[in-house]
Amino acid sequence: MAKDIVVSASLVPVSELLSETFLAMSDTIHAAKEVLIQKENFKVFSRYLEKTSSILKELSKQNIECSESLTNALKILNREVDVAKQLALDCSKRNKVYLLFNCRKIVESLESCTKEIGRALSLIPLASLDVSSGINSQISKLFKNMLDGEYRATVEEEEILAKFELGIQEQNADRSYANNLLVHIAEALGISNDQSAWEKEFEEFKREFDDTNTRKDLEENLHMEQIIALLQKANATTSAEDKENDYFEKRNSVGRLPLEPFDRFFCPVTREIMVDPVEISSHCTFERSVIEKWFAEGKNHCPVTDIPWTLQFYFPTKH
Repeated sequence: MAKDIVVSASLVPVSELLSETFLAMSDTIHAAKEVLIQKENFKVFSRYLEKTSSILKELSKQNIECSESLTNALKILNREVDVAKQLALDCSKRNKVYLLFNCRKIVESLESCTKEIGRALSLIPLASLDVSSGINSQISKLFKNMLDGEYRATVEEEEILAKFELGIQEQNADRSYANNLLVHIAEALGISNDQSAWEKEFEEFKREFDDTNTRKDLEENLHMEQIIALLQKANATTSAEDKENDYFEKRNSVGRLPLEPFDRFFCPVTREIMVDPVEISSHCTFERSVIEKWFAEGKNHCPVTDIPWTLQFYFPTKH
């Protein structure tokens, strides 16, 4: 990522660069504490920064002379710390669903920053500086660890991405599949299963995509559009008004031809058209008598999503 920067050693004093570095590192460590995702990876990264800051503070106490090599190393270090700071700020402010589906890129960016900071430390001309053997050893050990540093998305995050990719590849992502995926996302991000909460989160996610959609990366745009299309199939991301509009849009598109009932009009258990539908806390709809019998038999989970029942019915909006 970073490239060597050639500057005149006399342009910027080393003391000034070191002061900028300490401030940037402090700001980045603070920002890393507020991230909504990749918290463990950012903790590891922050520890690297704390060690780097501690070593550079010891270095600043030494009687070191300004050199082009040292100045270039600090320039690269400052730049990469700024990149990491912006990454941490993005991960603390942007929509959680958006961040989840971009977790691999976040991990790659954090790893790149770590390696580039390690490379910057390796460029410090220790042999020509009058520093103690202890500081020399600390810097050498730290930059080697950072160059070898690796980060990973969590197992939970990888499972969600794999489930999404499977649904797209096999084109088998129906409403039940989307509902199940939504449950895993909610658990991973700590989002309530309440429909209003999910509708709000999903609308924020779509706005996030619209705001960042520059049409420069067609592959990424397509990927995000596929995510939105799949999640829109879930009950919790679709309002009653949207469902009704979808019905009339499809009905009108075939003119006066008979239209078969939509799948959502069938009870998932009996596969018969529902007469008295009710929606339970998992956001799935069933024939009232069927789901009451299901729970009366001691089954305390949703037949479709396996979400535990919270002893509450949600009646569909009537128009």
